Amino acid sequence: MKVELDVDEVIRAIAVWIRAWNARFGRDPGAEDVLHSALLPRLLSGKPLMEKAPPLRFSRPDYELAEGEEVEISEVYDEGDHVVIDRCPHWRRTGDDELMHIPTATVYRIKGKKLKKVQ
Repeated sequence: MKVELDVDEVIRAIAVWIRAWNARFGRDPGAEDVLHSALLPRLLSGKPLMEKAPPLRFSRPDYELAEGEEVEISEVYDEGDHVVIDRCPHWRRTGDDELMHIPTATVYRIKGKKLKKVQ
């Protein structure tokens, strides 16, 4: 499948990605970083850089979850107030069915194996 890309938009998306990468990691990205990036394809598809980094699931950013879509999670380890979701330990219980993603202070509702951002 061939996709027509506007060269100027591609250049802008790559520049945004490099700035974001550099801000997060304090260095320029290498070839492996390009190949494993979840953000670069998002930017190249025309979607914007998010104000806050999305929650991680299995070491990958979950943009759908951060944008408010309900996602099915695989692993939940509930250790009282501290919760680990899909190997991400950055969660805290704030209610019976509510969790806060600590880095972004965003609240999500959990029901069984479903997780969704509280709007």
